[in-house]
Amino acid sequence: MTDAKADQDDLDPELWIEVPLTFPAGHLAGPDDWADEVARQAAVPGGVQADLIRAGARAIASHPGNGAHRRYWYYPLAGHALAVVQQYRLARTPALENVLVDLLAEVPSPSTDPVVTELAPRSAERLVRVARLARGDDEEPLPRVYGVVRVARVEGDHIDIFEVIDDQLPWVGQMLEHLDVLAGAATQQANATALSQPSEVTT
Repeated sequence: MTDAKADQDDLDPELWIEVPLTFPAGHLAGPDDWADEVARQAAVPGGVQADLIRAGARAIASHPGNGAHRRYWYYPLAGHALAVVQQYRLARTPALENVLVDLLAEVPSPSTDPVVTELAPRSAERLVRVARLARGDDEEPLPRVYGVVRVARVEGDHIDIFEVIDDQLPWVGQMLEHLDVLAGAATQQANATALSQPSEVTT
């Protein structure tokens, strides 16, 4: 699939589930209601037990949004992964663009040097990916190593930053091939929503 085609696609429901940032959300009163609905829709005969899906969904829905614009659950293998991608939407300014790479690379713990890759620059947009590995709490018997990936999409008057931090490195690695597609689709959804609603851009 090409980048241009991927940008036109909706979010793949087999890979991503949008997670409410606040409750009530529509007819759902709280995280338990949302988790029940996800489990009911996702559970299939012979697949992962609904209880496992429900527990994962509730854990994710209960996680604070931390100022995110939107949040997505990466959902391969019928709910085994608990990786969450947070989308942050910022106003595009020259000053912000000047520090964009530093912003993406910042991780509040010791880590390896970041690897920054410019991905297929086009006239109106840019993709920058920064991947870092950070050790967990040194007091733990076996300190965890976290995969941290941030993708920034620069388009029009906005910068959308997509962030995933997960202590299961295989999930992070598996997610990378889908993360750029999510960035394109989610940015287009956010742009469409902004045209019909008051701006939610933060500075």
